[in-house]
Amino acid sequence: MKSMRFLIQLASLITVVDSFQGSIKSRSPTDVTAQILTGLRDNNNNNPAKGTTTSSGTQNPTIKSLNLETDFYDPSTGLHSEGVWHNALVGIASLQLQNYQNDENENECEYEYEYASRIADSLYKHAWDNCSFRRRSWSGNWDHSSLLNQAENPPEQANYYRESDEHRCVQHGMALVFWSKFLLEGSKRSTHKHSHSTEDALKCKMRQKRIADQFLKEFWDESVQKWTTISQSQGGGSTLRVSASAAKQTLGVSEDTQLPYFRAVDQAIAVLACLEHLKVLQQQNINGYETAALHVSEERLIGIIQTTCRQILCPTNGFGYENIREAKNYLGLDRNRNFWHDGWTFLALIKARQYIWPLDTNHGEVQLVAMWNTLVDMYQVTSSGSVDCCDGTFWHWPREMKDELSNVRYCGDNSLAFAIRRNLAFSGSRSDTRDGEEEFWRFIDGLRQGDSRGLASVADAYPQVRLHPNTELAALLVWP
Repeated sequence: MKSMRFLIQLASLITVVDSFQGSIKSRSPTDVTAQILTGLRDNNNNNPAKGTTTSSGTQNPTIKSLNLETDFYDPSTGLHSEGVWHNALVGIASLQLQNYQNDENENECEYEYEYASRIADSLYKHAWDNCSFRRRSWSGNWDHSSLLNQAENPPEQANYYRESDEHRCVQHGMALVFWSKFLLEGSKRSTHKHSHSTEDALKCKMRQKRIADQFLKEFWDESVQKWTTISQSQGGGSTLRVSASAAKQTLGVSEDTQLPYFRAVDQAIAVLACLEHLKVLQQQNINGYETAALHVSEERLIGIIQTTCRQILCPTNGFGYENIREAKNYLGLDRNRNFWHDGWTFLALIKARQYIWPLDTNHGEVQLVAMWNTLVDMYQVTSSGSVDCCDGTFWHWPREMKDELSNVRYCGDNSLAFAIRRNLAFSGSRSDTRDGEEEFWRFIDGLRQGDSRGLASVADAYPQVRLHPNTELAALLVWP
């Protein structure tokens, strides 16, 4: 079995390398996701063994270290870096990919499921603290010496790599999406010819239940009908919270002022998480899954989804996406809008459409298409001089906020736009959602051409190959 897995991985890697010796052979979303996942697991940038740094600053010379910025996979744990968000997205991409496999690729299908299983086990071991997921918990497999005081050549935005006990809504929410999918896939496999032990099934059910219960308990603030950015046990998130990337106090906030703030993207990821958990509640034939013991009933969860979406749309005390041009990414904090926040928020509205417009047979098609057209008008790249690029790619900042020389096209933003178009098409929209698809693939091709593994760089303005654009690209090509 192990030799078979090795041959599958080797064949996939050869395909990736071969596809980037000239033109890219496939623009199939599933093929590209498979190539990205294979590329992430190829640690050809490993540094020589020099020991890892523990949280106390001591060195362990017996363990081979992994580079924080260039090594995206640890074979001993199955983790891709030590953050929750990226690993959950890789797990989701793996589960979605194996669902596309047919009987001829049964071994490859098993291969992706086992990858997702290892990620789930390791994340629960290293990041879960019985309350929520710690934002970043060092596993001991990456070299953290560059983060020590007075270290030479610290990584860019070094605070992203530091240990953090902070509980984040988006990370816990994405982890709940992952575990819900993992639970349902395990249940489906146990009823077919794939082996899935009773012990493993029970463990998965209990973990998913605990993750779901704690998500509602820690992040849903009933008093304001919104999801908090930080867990309620840790204060919910205030304007004095330091920036995760810069480790500095929020700009423009007085030290004697501490006010709560809320983000639209937290509401969006929470909606997506609740929708996936709802599928678990509706799957009554999962043996041993006692829905009566859950923290929230199916009816209550639907009510929370509807309330959250109303808060997203509401122009008075909500985020105002009903008039999307005047919407806010933040409430209680003055920060500029960006497509990453707007994209996830709009995608959540599409996925929850049947609960937002239950009496509309088209489930809000007219409103959704109008909202999308406004986002296109706000963010889509337009012609510049003799270069015609006025089609399927998107700026990070609204065009009226920054000129083309100051703006940037991120891989993650454009992957979101691809997922939005696909979901609008699935919803039966009569708009031409294929507009810009060719330009999207041309943009992604350009980001991937510079890496022998086929991994994408961060953006047109940032040629570095990093983990986050690739986990988002791999997942958003095939989910939601």
